[in-house]
Amino acid sequence: MCVDRGEVPFQSRNPVSILLQGEPEFDRLKRELEEVKNAPRGLEGTFRSAAEMERHRAAAADAAIEEQLEVQTSFRQHGARLQVLGQQALELKIPLQRRG
Repeated sequence: MCVDRGEVPFQSRNPVSILLQGEPEFDRLKRELEEVKNAPRGLEGTFRSAAEMERHRAAAADAAIEEQLEVQTSFRQHGARLQVLGQQALELKIPLQRRG
């Protein structure tokens, strides 16, 4: 892999440090995903009719699904970024090990 240092932002020069910085965010997203999966929304409140309660239940279910999808998407994006950075770190380590 040949990298032109003039075009590479400073941040991507050290993928190992970027990986280490991203791990807490990755763990936080993983915890949030598990919380969303395991803690469905409550149905607090009083309702005038069964239809109103059903509408409220459907809206709460839709909101929970939407929140779960947002967390899953963020989790996948962050995981993909970490995977790319991990691969870049390996690609940088191999030539350095050959030299040393």
